[in-house]
Amino acid sequence: MRILRKFFTIYLLALVFHLSVNAQIPANYYSGTETINGQELKTALFYIIKDHTALSYADLWSAFYYTDRKPNGKVWDMYSDKPGQTPPYEYTFFSDQCGNYNSENDCYNREHSFPKSWFNDANPMYTDMFHLVPTDGYVNGKRSNYPYGRVGTATWTSLNGSKLGNSNFPGYTGVVFEPIDAYKGDFARAYFYMVTRYQDKVANWNSAMLNHTSYPAFTAWALDLLMLWHEQDPVSQKEIDRNNAIYYDYQGNRNPFVDHPTFAQRIWGTLDEILIFSSQPILNAVPGNLYSYTITTQLTSKNKSTITITCEEQPNWLTFESTGSGTALLHGTPELSDIGISDVILKATYLEQTIYQSFSIEVTETEINYPPVFGDIYFAPTTPYDYESVTVYAEITDPNADPIDAELKWGITSTALNNTLLMTKSEDIFSATIPPNSNGTTVYFKIIASDDNDGESQSSIYNYSVTTTEIVEHQNCLSSIYAHCSNNNRAISIYNNCFAIHHVKLYSLAGQLLYIKEVKGYNNPTVIEIPELKPGLYLLKINNNTHTKTIKIFIR
Repeated sequence: MRILRKFFTIYLLALVFHLSVNAQIPANYYSGTETINGQELKTALFYIIKDHTALSYADLWSAFYYTDRKPNGKVWDMYSDKPGQTPPYEYTFFSDQCGNYNSENDCYNREHSFPKSWFNDANPMYTDMFHLVPTDGYVNGKRSNYPYGRVGTATWTSLNGSKLGNSNFPGYTGVVFEPIDAYKGDFARAYFYMVTRYQDKVANWNSAMLNHTSYPAFTAWALDLLMLWHEQDPVSQKEIDRNNAIYYDYQGNRNPFVDHPTFAQRIWGTLDEILIFSSQPILNAVPGNLYSYTITTQLTSKNKSTITITCEEQPNWLTFESTGSGTALLHGTPELSDIGISDVILKATYLEQTIYQSFSIEVTETEINYPPVFGDIYFAPTTPYDYESVTVYAEITDPNADPIDAELKWGITSTALNNTLLMTKSEDIFSATIPPNSNGTTVYFKIIASDDNDGESQSSIYNYSVTTTEIVEHQNCLSSIYAHCSNNNRAISIYNNCFAIHHVKLYSLAGQLLYIKEVKGYNNPTVIEIPELKPGLYLLKINNNTHTKTIKIFIR
């Protein structure tokens, strides 16, 4: 077994991605994730990291020696360590393994930071090193299988300041365990890994932090907490070294949220201040025909005039023009002598962020037909009741600009998607509605898109679970709620006779939360002001803590 003993210089440069913390990331490991976000990005990462070598539980003792060793050679126990200070105690590898314990400083054991009872002690989660760490046995026992959280009044405090007590974090009041600030980000990124690596299983796990879905997977309060910890405690060299050791010497997979911390924001947050290429390059050209690729970038809610795009490499037959506001044009007409493959490298810069888009253009004598390309795929509601239908939205484009047809295949097992729905189109957004299903049913679906030149693409298989029915008498009432834009698209008027609204959330079709507003009192209509948004289709979720209504709304 090869053990890494090198020291690395870490540069905060975004090569292909927005932010790369680790110079050890294998080339092309995250290929294909550059321009996708939300549920689609989470699913792409699942397929990248889902196959790993599982260790035995006994193997963890020796593995910890290489993944969790302090510079002084002692066990790196996050439940007893006090960074920058003298810890209350330290453990020696192997000789201080548990055994029995009666108090702190007796022995160290193997902590499932993501408690094993949540997934019924099943493999391969049981020995996945990305959430297993060495910790004091007594503190581990005190933590039990309580969720992580923010403690109000502590009922017990460890010698390094970790706490046990009731949560005072909005949305949850049960008993929680709170590690010290220096390691909160470590545990948050371990949790992001777990719900991504086990996306196909997480909906069946049980915890106050999970919501029985594959996406977003977390309950609202847990996601808010983990995103806060992830932001406040950035990736450390300790995590980078551990990620490398697990990848190269043990499991053969990586924690994407250590390699690219912005993945968390791109999956569960908004895209404010994150620069990406939002256009897909055209990869084929024909001699004598004009090639034209309009380059666009995305930086939500920011002035895109400050984005600079340059072309670092291109064939002689192409001309690059910067057209301002984060856009550019690559165009030209190849000749017969240009037949072959040419490389193109584009560079975009915004403040300290630098990203690249690299691709190859193949010039051939006959035009190549490329199949349709999927963009964002989203469905609502994500956790339907048994009388609710679910509408699936998909952004589908064709590189050759051919007309596209799309159908949605669905069923109650992933291997038998026997029901077919034709999807309707509005601009590049296709949609279809799956009828209601009974409580406890898991519904699976995929989308098949085809063009007029026999090009065909299939999406990944998505799923959702149907939950317990709401009170039946609310069904007709909920269906009567509607909303429309007012005040020059700077406000939304909501008409309802059902309940006093508690809060309203506005989402993009990709599932990105764009705006949240708490509502006080009962008004009909309820009018909320919204930020300036680009024209398009959005999802408005209206909630009163016990009932939720999701409405499509078009902002012009």
